[in-house]
Amino acid sequence: MYAPLIELRRQPHFSVSSIKTFLQCPRKYRLNYVDAVRPDYRPASLAFGSAFHSVIDRWLTVESTLEELHSHLRDDLERRLRADDVLFDDEDESEATLIDTGVKLLEAFVAKVPKPERTIDVEVPFSIELAHPVTGEILPLPLIGALDAIVVESGHDMIWELKTARRRWDENAREHDLQPTAYSIAAGELGFGDAPVKLVVGLKWARPDVQIEQLVRDRRDQMELVETALSVHRAVESGIDHRVRSWACKSCPFAGPCGS
Repeated sequence: MYAPLIELRRQPHFSVSSIKTFLQCPRKYRLNYVDAVRPDYRPASLAFGSAFHSVIDRWLTVESTLEELHSHLRDDLERRLRADDVLFDDEDESEATLIDTGVKLLEAFVAKVPKPERTIDVEVPFSIELAHPVTGEILPLPLIGALDAIVVESGHDMIWELKTARRRWDENAREHDLQPTAYSIAAGELGFGDAPVKLVVGLKWARPDVQIEQLVRDRRDQMELVETALSVHRAVESGIDHRVRSWACKSCPFAGPCGS
């Protein structure tokens, strides 16, 4: 087993989030991961997602009543939302509305998602070396992250990727998102072979729902992740850090340091 995730992250590394950030905007990558600039704020959606992950981890690992899960979610979300740097995503959003959404989403999740036969572990850290299978080129930095959950369903190991979102994952995201690909590689490194990845998305709708998808990743997908990571690393080392102007600039936590 690897060291705790907090220790792994102290060393120079890549993550799927950092790779995605560079692809979205190289300037945002530099401010966040190279210069370690403090962002203007932390989106409330991130606080919500972290609190929801925490309560689902509890549901998976600790025998709890629904009332106990409600209490855990409320207390955790309140604590995260009252941090000084949290900013609500919309004008009509507040601590009360997000807690109400969280409670309703939790109830929908428990009602719709079958509990696995067994939970092997949650938040399982990994640190993997990415090497191109054809050229042999090795990414100089490890890819570090954590599997959301490893469970047993119908007698077989399964990797869960837990998300919260306002929209369903469309076909393009389900087929090409890098996170499940990284999970599939990490599962093998951790001794779980070709355990499939199940996407479980809590949808923050007026009437919350849960999207459950079985994701397929093969060697072609894994090679694409390696090639993307290698390309991003070469670009970073070359000093590429231009801005990418888009709709995301208006809500970017680094808009102030960026000078946007």
